[in-house]
Amino acid sequence: MIGGRIVRALDRRVHWLNEARRRGRTNSVDVALTSPLGHRLPARLHLPRGAGPWPGVLVVSGGLTGADAAEGKMAAVSAPALARAGLAALVYTPSGREGAAGHEDRNGPAHQAECAAALEALLAHPAVDPDRVAVLALSFGMVASIHMLVDRPQLAARVRELVDWEGPGSRKWFEGVRIGEPATNEAFWASREPTYALPRLTCAYRRFQSSSDHVHGFAPDIGLEPARAAASGVAPRARLNDAVAPFTEVVWADPRPTATAATLTRWLQEATR
Repeated sequence: MIGGRIVRALDRRVHWLNEARRRGRTNSVDVALTSPLGHRLPARLHLPRGAGPWPGVLVVSGGLTGADAAEGKMAAVSAPALARAGLAALVYTPSGREGAAGHEDRNGPAHQAECAAALEALLAHPAVDPDRVAVLALSFGMVASIHMLVDRPQLAARVRELVDWEGPGSRKWFEGVRIGEPATNEAFWASREPTYALPRLTCAYRRFQSSSDHVHGFAPDIGLEPARAAASGVAPRARLNDAVAPFTEVVWADPRPTATAATLTRWLQEATR
């Protein structure tokens, strides 16, 4: 276990050094984004070099983080890396995080509304092809992303695919984020727990699940649970890595950072062709 962690840490370091060398190959522009609560939120669009419009990806950051984390070395795949791969990647900071105004909503309804505003900004940007847009939810970002799309089917209709990187499908998997809410508070979880919402998701869904989850280690159910919930509903397509329902033959993804970033990038490219 310790040896595997050291190998993954070294792999992440090499990946970040290589990424730093290529940093100048993209453009980054600030995007005007206003929370439905009335205050401005930090948002940046990372663009490939050359002429667009480009396929777009909304990157919803993990943990209690925002744009800075989604651009940095600890992201499963960073926004600048997606831009180098030919994708216009929008990152933003929800209220109460990384110095943004407002209050931390733990990816509840207020943060979901801000996620919707970010997606609308991406769809409206002149550098983005609005017919080729996907959403990438990193870990806890899955919570805001799924509920945002389920509660706003008019936006989900404009999204080619929601790609979910190892997010917590139900409350029992939330230990990686300090939620501070008892599991018995149904009102709180009904607006956040993805398994409540996934059967009503109307866009395609794809779950990335490695052989060693970034929080829980080897835990097959953490990937199977949301994939089965999506497949049970109205989504036009639900996949767990390359497997389709009933997910009896799942090949778990490579957890190394370079492999993870490459896989997520390839999926997003395929979704937005």
